[in-house]
Amino acid sequence: MFEEKCREEKRIFSGVLLNLNEDMVELNDGSVKTREYVKTADASCCVALDKDNNIILVKQFRYAHRKELIELPAGKIDFGETPIEAAKRELLEETGFISNEWEELGFFYPATYSTQKLYIFLAKNVRWQRDLNLDEGEFLSVLKVSYNDFLKDVLGGKIKDSKTIIGVLKYNEKLNS
Repeated sequence: MFEEKCREEKRIFSGVLLNLNEDMVELNDGSVKTREYVKTADASCCVALDKDNNIILVKQFRYAHRKELIELPAGKIDFGETPIEAAKRELLEETGFISNEWEELGFFYPATYSTQKLYIFLAKNVRWQRDLNLDEGEFLSVLKVSYNDFLKDVLGGKIKDSKTIIGVLKYNEKLNS
C-alpha cells in the first residue's frame, strides 16, 4: 500500500471559499516531496425529480469557465449542518422546490487536488414551495427538463458539470439495480 505521511503542513493562501496548502510529505521510499492542495468545505447536490419525472436543474454563470453551466442544485455544507440538511436547504434556496422523499446516492471526490467530498442525494416527487432565496451575488435560472431529455444532454455532451454527470450516473445505477 502506498501512503504519504505529512511532515509539515503550510497554509500559503486563506480565502473565503478555500485555502491552499503546500505540505512536505514523506513517501514510501523515504524521500520528501511537496504536495499542493485545496482545503474546502464538503458539499451536497441533489437529483430532484417531480411526479412527472422531470428533473429540476439550475443554469448559472461559472466564472472559472467563463460560461453558463447547467447543473444539479448544490452547495457547500455549512458548519454544523449534515449533508442531507445542506441538500434540502440548497434545493429550496436555489429552486424553490421541496421534497419529503430523500435518499443518499453516495459521494465522490470532485478533484484529486482538493479535500472536498461531494454528497449526492435523490429527491423524489419534488413540489414548488416558494420563490428563490439566493445568496448575495448569486444569479441563476431554474430549468425543468424531462428526465429522458436530460439523459440525452448528459450523454451527448451538452452537460459539462461533473457533479451533474455523476449524479445522473448514480441515479441510473439505482434505477437498474
